[in-house]
Amino acid sequence: MLKQISAFRMALGLGIMTVGQQSIFFVKERLHQGAAFTAACLILGLVLMLPKGFLTRYFPNNSLLMGFVVSWIAVAFLYMYVNITPFGRQSLDMFRENSNYIAAIAFLVTLLNVPETVRRPFILVVVLITCFSSLLLFYSLLTNPNYIYGMRATIFYGDGESGGNPHVAARNGFAGLIASVILIKRHNLLLKSLAYFNICLSLVSIVLAQSRMMLLSLMIVAVLFLFFNLRPRTLSQAGKSLAKPSSLFFYSAIVIGTYFLVVTTPVLDLLVNYATSFWNSFLDAMGTVAGTSEKGDASASNRVTSFGFFREVAVGSPGTLFLGAGYKQFYFDVPILEAFYDCGILGFLTFGGFLVVCTWECYKVMRRPADDMSNFLVYFFVPTFIQAFTGGRPFDTSFLFIFAMYVRFLNADATRTQNQRATVRQPISQPA
Repeated sequence: MLKQISAFRMALGLGIMTVGQQSIFFVKERLHQGAAFTAACLILGLVLMLPKGFLTRYFPNNSLLMGFVVSWIAVAFLYMYVNITPFGRQSLDMFRENSNYIAAIAFLVTLLNVPETVRRPFILVVVLITCFSSLLLFYSLLTNPNYIYGMRATIFYGDGESGGNPHVAARNGFAGLIASVILIKRHNLLLKSLAYFNICLSLVSIVLAQSRMMLLSLMIVAVLFLFFNLRPRTLSQAGKSLAKPSSLFFYSAIVIGTYFLVVTTPVLDLLVNYATSFWNSFLDAMGTVAGTSEKGDASASNRVTSFGFFREVAVGSPGTLFLGAGYKQFYFDVPILEAFYDCGILGFLTFGGFLVVCTWECYKVMRRPADDMSNFLVYFFVPTFIQAFTGGRPFDTSFLFIFAMYVRFLNADATRTQNQRATVRQPISQPA
């Protein structure tokens, strides 16, 4: 029992660090706190992750991914201090920059000490955190007089007039959806009910956030899941499961409840309006990229401009791309291009190399599904991969924290053997 509680505690800490961002934002804004509160929440997550015998034993990791992550952090850190142009250091918040890398390194070191027992409760923790975060999102929208149906959903700040990044809400919904689908397999009626409830919340969150990246990610995940899992044997097992009286009763209750919800409330009309607005926005973005849209899309237009600027640099000043222009010199909103432009060929090989290797590792897990946590990670990587080409900065903790989790748990060296025991570290004075 104590081991299960300890495993749940560590899984909770891991969940705070990776999918707890929306809940942290909500509490921070309601309490009118600043960056210090976010830092305190991350420290809490790290403390919860601390296992018994911390720093006395380590658990195997994916050594290849580890090499790329450590190399990328080293390159970024080096360029932050060494390759500084006149527009560099004075425009940076050095305390914040250093804090981000210290937090990422601390998270990675802590992960290496987290045992394999954390894998089983992790899915339930993700469902609980994302479900709670979605409810906080809906509460924020319902209690905000300035929110109008049709606006992109996000956690609104204290004044109620400005909001955060809607991609946070969309990512929370995506993580909740994947984790809930996995949790449905558990033979427990309460967990199944929680999973279906969170699937509904997660889908609504994604629709309300109107994130094209998450829509694309969902379509890719659906195709990948069907390609790797749709087999005659799987369909037969699913049919037998649905034919059970308990399953028929459960799913009938869901269908009836959904019917009354649609008939007695305007939820269907709202979802249709959001979906229509979402689709029109998607078409505008595609038209902007193709140069055929009269209205245009600001976000897509910025990325088109970034690609054009990068092409001009590659043709006119290729030496800049080889050595790098300097840390955070130009905001591309395309992380892989920014890593290349800012940190040169080293940045491109380390940041891009991680993406390539991690994609291959995910492919191997999809072919031969492992435990629930591994299955969650391979599909959760899809929006992370797409984001590397569509938004954000490669130096953000949103990348570094996720990368660290994949180092520890995705096809870790221990999972290739049947015996996944921790290796005790030898004292420094003794030979290894």
